[in-house]
Amino acid sequence: MLLDNREIVGFFPERYRLVDEDRLVQRLDNTRTIKAHEACVNTLRWNRGGTLLASGSDDRRIKVWNLAGDCLTSVDTGHHANVFAVEFLPAGNDRILISAAGDRLVKMHDIDGCREEPITWKTGGRVKRLATAQDEPYLFWSAAEDSHVREYDTRTNEEKKLINMDEKRVKSFAICQGRTELMAVATDEAPVPIYDRRKPDKPILTCVNADDRCHGNFTYTTHVSFDEMGTECLVNQGCGPIYLFKLKSDDRPTVLQKIKSIIESDVEVPTYGKHNLAFTVAREQAKVLFDSKKFPEAIEIYSRALALSGGDYDRSILFANRGMGYLCRRWEGDSYACVRDCVEVNY
Repeated sequence: MLLDNREIVGFFPERYRLVDEDRLVQRLDNTRTIKAHEACVNTLRWNRGGTLLASGSDDRRIKVWNLAGDCLTSVDTGHHANVFAVEFLPAGNDRILISAAGDRLVKMHDIDGCREEPITWKTGGRVKRLATAQDEPYLFWSAAEDSHVREYDTRTNEEKKLINMDEKRVKSFAICQGRTELMAVATDEAPVPIYDRRKPDKPILTCVNADDRCHGNFTYTTHVSFDEMGTECLVNQGCGPIYLFKLKSDDRPTVLQKIKSIIESDVEVPTYGKHNLAFTVAREQAKVLFDSKKFPEAIEIYSRALALSGGDYDRSILFANRGMGYLCRRWEGDSYACVRDCVEVNY
């Protein structure tokens, strides 16, 4: 409920600490601490069944752990720099590992020792991320700071440059596991393009932060991920905001469709009775705060009034007023919040 209320009702900045509420913290449980590596651990990856965990480190080794915390395998990768990414190859029955590192190399390791030396591919920059897809068990992909996303076929050991980001350093990327043709690419810019890897010449859409007042250290993207079916994309920008972009709209009618249906309807528009006292007080208090240009406080009170309102008409007015408050306050993300309130009006 706390997280829902933070999204719906709003909050003052000094209330950010509520994210540390005891009930939320108590959901987390440290079941085991593993003494894993001799240096910083940069990447963790579960196998498909969730029974094995692979870890990659600045000590240039990969280790594979079971659920009891036992180290089953330790692989000397042969990399000459920090290991940034590791993946289980889907076709490898949990015995084939892919690694990528700051030495610009991608390697494929047979942890049973059937092959003495790993298969190695060279790139033109540090390789920050790897990805696999369950419906393409022999393929995997890499993202490097030489501006390229590459595709590898382990049946032929061939590699090709799939996407060229035009001199932008690729920091991360993600493949949607429910629709593996979708690929989101994170670079040293804020916009996140999404490609259909079957036609990778240009993106099919681009996720752009609606707030154009981001600080300089927010203008690069460090991580992207999809939900299971590719309807949403989660984007972390710099050391600041995390954005959730909706990629596919649902079947609810749009605001214009609703207005059109009201105009064409012969149904009498209902009248509204008296409001409860708490709602009336909150609404009037919000007006006073807004007129005094105390926009953060006004937004908070409008949010409280929304929680107390009972009719669609009242809610539409309050959403519009709160949206104007966001527009006037002009904090990071407020432009997006304003648009959200305008779109979500249920009149």
